[in-house]
Amino acid sequence: MINEIHEKFKSDLLKIFQSEIQDYDFGIYKILNFKRKQIQNLISNFNPLVLSEELSEDIHNFLLKFFSQYYEKGDLCYKKRHNENYITYSNENEVLLHWVNKDRHYVKSIDLYNKSGKNISKDYFIHKDLKGFLKSELNVFISNEILGFEVLKKLEYEDLQKYLETAKVVEEIAIKIIDFLAQIENFQVQLWNKRNFVLETNYVITLDKVKEYAGESFLEKILHEILNNQEQMKEWFNLFEIKINNKSELTKSKTNNNSKWEHLTIDTKYFDEEFKWELITALTHSHNLDNILDGILIKSENFQALNLIMKKWSEKVNLVYIDPPFNTGRKEFLYKNDYLDSSWLVMMLNRLNQARDILNKNGNIFVRIDNRGNHYIRFLLDMAFGKPNFRNEIIINKTRAKKQIKKPFIQQTESLFFYSINDDYYFNQIEHKRKEPKWYELLDLPRSNKNPRNVLGNKYYPPKNRRWGLSQQRIDVFEQKGKVRINKKKKYVDCFGNVINEKPELYYDLEPVRNDWLDIPGYSQVHKFSTENSEELLQRVIECGSRERDVILDFFLGSGTTSATAHKINRRWIGIEMGDHFESFVLPRMKSVLKGERSGISKTMNTKKGGFFKYHYLEQYEDSIENVKFELSEKALFEFDDKGNQLIFNIDNAEDPFQFKLIISENHKSKVVNVDLIETFNYLLGLHIDKVQKIKNNDKNYIIITGKANSDQIVIVWRDIIDLNYEQDKRFIKENLKDSNYDILYVNGSCSVKGYNSIELELKKLIYGCYRLS
Repeated sequence: MINEIHEKFKSDLLKIFQSEIQDYDFGIYKILNFKRKQIQNLISNFNPLVLSEELSEDIHNFLLKFFSQYYEKGDLCYKKRHNENYITYSNENEVLLHWVNKDRHYVKSIDLYNKSGKNISKDYFIHKDLKGFLKSELNVFISNEILGFEVLKKLEYEDLQKYLETAKVVEEIAIKIIDFLAQIENFQVQLWNKRNFVLETNYVITLDKVKEYAGESFLEKILHEILNNQEQMKEWFNLFEIKINNKSELTKSKTNNNSKWEHLTIDTKYFDEEFKWELITALTHSHNLDNILDGILIKSENFQALNLIMKKWSEKVNLVYIDPPFNTGRKEFLYKNDYLDSSWLVMMLNRLNQARDILNKNGNIFVRIDNRGNHYIRFLLDMAFGKPNFRNEIIINKTRAKKQIKKPFIQQTESLFFYSINDDYYFNQIEHKRKEPKWYELLDLPRSNKNPRNVLGNKYYPPKNRRWGLSQQRIDVFEQKGKVRINKKKKYVDCFGNVINEKPELYYDLEPVRNDWLDIPGYSQVHKFSTENSEELLQRVIECGSRERDVILDFFLGSGTTSATAHKINRRWIGIEMGDHFESFVLPRMKSVLKGERSGISKTMNTKKGGFFKYHYLEQYEDSIENVKFELSEKALFEFDDKGNQLIFNIDNAEDPFQFKLIISENHKSKVVNVDLIETFNYLLGLHIDKVQKIKNNDKNYIIITGKANSDQIVIVWRDIIDLNYEQDKRFIKENLKDSNYDILYVNGSCSVKGYNSIELELKKLIYGCYRLS
């Protein structure tokens, strides 16, 4: 009978931890399947408890009850929380927002469909400290369910020993299971927080900027190659309806000034690596690369992208604007247990914490939200930025459509929350046109103050028992704009009893923008994108919260309005987006912006034309899983430390860093791709790039990068070390660095130059050793 009880227990326990999806071998499903197999192995090897039949059954029931509260069909979930009443409050936080998934990372899964075409994907969570959480919950469970006062007070003395023994055995078995589960969860946490590789980098630059930064002779040199590139010519025709037949048609004059072709963009993705490196070498010969770049686009899940660029851009971003997906219950959040609000909350808080860390000390953040999430986002922003740093809730237009509904009131507005890092934030009080411009007398207010004001060269004292309401500085600004006059038909008695037969007047055609922004559209349909923010809205946000050439970040880029507007009003920008519209919409839009398209704010103002940006494709979390070797070690379920890095990638074998490969997941299949180790290393170091040189030596390509990280001057040397002559290599490197003043030299592979640092060792340390567990 005991054996039957034990087998039923194992069967019921397995159901709790059994994943629904068992037939897929890519991405997260690799981990789920591996976890399922190991749990099957763990449970099947449970030895029967040497206990009485009654006690054995009680223990099994308690264990099943405990784990079923947190797991269902292999997935960590919450059906019941025991210790919600044990949350600690303080004088600073008398009210706290709490939710069931607060201690976890939210992971957006790739789409997966069954044979009938139904989407069976589910978003999922990774607990940041599963072991600590479950052990804490176990203590509460034992105290309440097994040894609770209501239970114990009903027991006879002889039954007490039985319950104490039950509690001890339940704890012992549960901890074994928890330790096992935590190994897998901790591995996923480490993999999630790993800095991911840049898979591909390309540059987009207009022809006038090539001439400006690299020189007219270099532009002349590469024009033939550009005009003979059929893919580039095809893009010019598709994007700009421009067809080029020959060089003379492109360059109407030798200087290429005022030509309608001068703002045509070239994209290095259409050219080979040789062209790309020669272009960047020429552009940085006399200019600092990061200073001349206008922007960066990154195709990636935003947590992973922010994690990679954090070291380089931390405290250098001036303004963040985001229009995140609203928690509407649609396709954005597919978590199978229908924790819609908590999924959205954990996703947003993790990313708001990253936004806080990347903003500089004078920085601002604006978050757009609808009426289904505004009550939540205020709490989250308080948590991430601090309640005292709330600045405004701005009311913006949702739609101007005159739709009719019977009830309730039509929702025509949304909220834009404005927070800063601290009190010393940058703010520019912007103005807009008044509906009825008018001349007004120089304002006077109650409470006597005899200080005069100088207006158009004359001194005017305030009226009797009054004071002037405008400062001298404000009046001077009106004078400079020609908005001051003296009205000879008006008179007043000044503070000394003199009759003044004239009075200054100021022309008010502008007024300060307040938190009601209903005078401008909130959305736009210029580019026919479903959630396209209007450029007028972004212009107002950016102009009030930043200066020219400040850095603007949007990590829910959507249609690209933030980057487009930022570029037009001469800000630098970083945009992050993971959707397929990155290629089909965002990239073409930004190329059109550089070309000088006339939509949005471009129609009414002289916006910036021309420019230079780069864009990246990043390795994703599920790509990282593709490179894991799922093998058991004697010490732990997974190896993931300095000695176990080979489980993820083996950089030691990258003899040719320009051909380093990685496995990624594409369309549910594994694919081998090249990795951009150079850009990856630059970001991991936090390198501000000055110069890039591509030099050939004995048929070997050398890429030499100089820049600054923290306060150190850095030189990085990359080269192919297959069949390398190390003596010649040493002489070549020393010759090219003889005029360089640097603090640290990094070189890939073996090197004979004294005092060099290994790129491979530093790369491993930076990828695996510096986690930001926000």
